Amino acid sequence: MAEQADIEPSRGDAGRLDDACLAAAVLGDEAAWRRVYDDVAPAVLRYLQSRGVRDAEDVLGDTFLDAARSLHAFEGDMEHFRSWIFTIAHHRMVDHHRRQARQPSEPRGDIEAAMPPDLRDGKGIVGAAQDIADEHFHRSQLHTLIRQLAPDQRDVLLLVYVADLSLVDTAGVLGKSVGAVKALHLRGLQSLRRRLAVSPAVVR
Repeated sequence: MAEQADIEPSRGDAGRLDDACLAAAVLGDEAAWRRVYDDVAPAVLRYLQSRGVRDAEDVLGDTFLDAARSLHAFEGDMEHFRSWIFTIAHHRMVDHHRRQARQPSEPRGDIEAAMPPDLRDGKGIVGAAQDIADEHFHRSQLHTLIRQLAPDQRDVLLLVYVADLSLVDTAGVLGKSVGAVKALHLRGLQSLRRRLAVSPAVVR
């Protein structure tokens, strides 16, 4: 198979809101801030749920509260804002799991439920690798396969396909080099294919 680590996965429209709306929010326009929240919050919530955050809505609220407190100092466009907000959410998620590790185990989040419909049937993730573009997963099997990935690979795939971040922005969120994230992205997709190959029941 040809090397694919430098291929940027296709992404949705990261600029759903224009930058003027974000600029107004930064200047204190509450209606604009609500529009920014409504645009970004669903993807942040899905990411938190998919990473096993039990009280995901509370952590989402804390994430945006942190952002609101520092919003006056933010500089950048909507794409930069998404990267920034997911960095905050990722740190909140890490803190959450550290607290949970000191407490009795709780049910983990549901990766499948957190994914948008086009990812639940496997088309989003599988379609990102050209060599497996025609494969499809059952929902429950996709859920299981992603859970079996190495944590770093799982983080990269969820940020790219659930959070809709670029590989560059994903690197910023995780504090890794872009090269390392590209490698994790490729290995994660390759691992999904290997697991599919040994799990024929996954294919519809």
